[in-house]
Amino acid sequence: MVIGNCTNLFLVEIEDKPLELCVADRNKFQDLRALRESLKKCRVYAYIDKVYGYGEDVTELLDKGFTRTNENIQENPHLVSRLLFEGFGDKLQDDLNFNVEWKRIKARAFDFNNIIKTSCDEVSLVKGYEFRTVFLFDSESEQIVFGLIIDLKHRFQLNNNPISLFGIRRFVLQNYNEETAKKVIRELRTKTGDITPSGSRNEEAARFRYDEIIGFVNKINTFNLPTGHSVVLSQNPVHVNMEGESDEQYF
Repeated sequence: MVIGNCTNLFLVEIEDKPLELCVADRNKFQDLRALRESLKKCRVYAYIDKVYGYGEDVTELLDKGFTRTNENIQENPHLVSRLLFEGFGDKLQDDLNFNVEWKRIKARAFDFNNIIKTSCDEVSLVKGYEFRTVFLFDSESEQIVFGLIIDLKHRFQLNNNPISLFGIRRFVLQNYNEETAKKVIRELRTKTGDITPSGSRNEEAARFRYDEIIGFVNKINTFNLPTGHSVVLSQNPVHVNMEGESDEQYF
């Protein structure tokens, strides 16, 4: 266990070699959605005035007017962050069988293979995690470092459809009774770590979330970027050094 103050940021080590990609001017592809739909084995990412392409077989990109290029990891951190974002999601989806819901800058991965049941047959809970990428400048090494911000997320379900706690309470009240509604809500909030089994506020809620995130990260030691670069995921979160006021007698 890491002692001290930590964030939910986990640094990564990316294989140190140039990124072999394809590139095209952004003005040649005004409709990225149409471009993505036309690709079978490749993906694209647009940044400023360029569209970068990568995948199993870049022939389909070359046929559309892309050209090959090599990019330095340190010189194009936005592109690397995107590749890291996709590579991590692919790992969860392909190897751990999570269902990944992609957003623009963040994604959520849910474990539908291990749905958590409640005493009400219609109500269930799915454990999940939200992740996004970040890059920072490390003044000590004078290098850009990359990482993943990972948070615990849960999905409440009613008959396998997403719903809020309020919606669940209303449904149970209408179809059962108030006692059952209180019981089901308590079950859900206990399983998410918000309250204790007795119904009191969980003073260890932060520890609960920390342990859940660490357990999740421990399942993923390595993965690959879409370019094939290997990535090692730190098993420990970034430690926060809390500094006090300086004492001039030491200077």
